[in-house]
Amino acid sequence: MNARIIVIVCLGWLASGATAAGVGPFRDGERVCFVGDSITKQGGYHAQILLFYATRYPNLHLQTWNCGIAGDTATGGL
Repeated sequence: MNARIIVIVCLGWLASGATAAGVGPFRDGERVCFVGDSITKQGGYHAQILLFYATRYPNLHLQTWNCGIAGDTATGGL
């Protein structure tokens, strides 16, 4: 299993298929941590990204954590 942790801060980046720093779409077995503020904590983006992958890659196994903190920022979380 790949132990790499990927931080997602923008749903648009994911939906567009664009890459940043050589990081592409999630692969089987990866672990994902969503960091950000209260909007992240509410789980809306988190749920949309998981729905995207569940409907397009049903056999892909991801471990995810919602690490949003109300009043914080993605920068503060890092």
